[in-house]
Amino acid sequence: MKSPNLYTYIDYSDFLTDLFEFKKSLRPSLRQSNFAKQIGLTASVFSEVCKKTRDIPSSNLPLVIRKLGLSTIEGRFFVDLVQLRIAKRKNKLIAASEIEARLNLVAHADRGWDVVNLEEDQPAVLKSWIHMAAKESLNLSDFILTRESLARLFQIDVEMAESVIRDLVKDRFIEPSDRSFQAKSKNVTTTKDVPSAVIQEYNRGILDLAKNKMNKLEVHQRDYSTCLMAADATRIEAAKEMIKNFRRGLMTYLEGGTKKNALFCFSAQLFRIDDPFANVQSIRGRGNSEWR
Repeated sequence: MKSPNLYTYIDYSDFLTDLFEFKKSLRPSLRQSNFAKQIGLTASVFSEVCKKTRDIPSSNLPLVIRKLGLSTIEGRFFVDLVQLRIAKRKNKLIAASEIEARLNLVAHADRGWDVVNLEEDQPAVLKSWIHMAAKESLNLSDFILTRESLARLFQIDVEMAESVIRDLVKDRFIEPSDRSFQAKSKNVTTTKDVPSAVIQEYNRGILDLAKNKMNKLEVHQRDYSTCLMAADATRIEAAKEMIKNFRRGLMTYLEGGTKKNALFCFSAQLFRIDDPFANVQSIRGRGNSEWR
């Protein structure tokens, strides 16, 4: 049994549970109550944390991090995991997306993936849709970016809008101009199909946003379409390339208008819905009588 890697977790309770099991494999006599004491928690609190019915009190976090022997970066990552679950429990989706951004960058840096072609100390706003949407708002016609205008645009509070702008300036995605801000030329690239649970969670957030907008937008402002098909699985990679080319063409077309007066999000999903391990031949051989 290997020592658990903190950066592979999106829930800190799972990390603590696996860490206890790893320690116990090295010392079978280790009890959960003893391990809890070793990391600065009572047995009851540790038990509830592992069951995900309670979070580590913020006042206890510094002690727990020190007892776990985490580095400064690991400690920040652990705190973000705690805050992420709290934000989701309170349904603070924007706060959660910002935390996921930090988790994403730190985790990928640890794994050695070239996720972003930016400085190593780049703060984690790259996977927060609200930050990127704020940057894109600079391309709107007759729109002046201020904390008040951004708050009205996305129906968020002024403090959040101010924080978003401050982050984008700090990250050098935008810079102050005479009346407002202007975008700086900074390109962001990601690896193809990065196997990240954090990115998956971000995409779930986009899907939640799409579900939220479904009943709020008039039909002429949205398009939701789905098709199910029996397909040749060997053609999926080529199909994904077709989707990428379509996405680029769609962006070129929509961004080529003379007056940009709205922000849109395009999200595409292609995924298998049957069990890839099902024995199709044996099912086919049953005959129609079994399905009547």
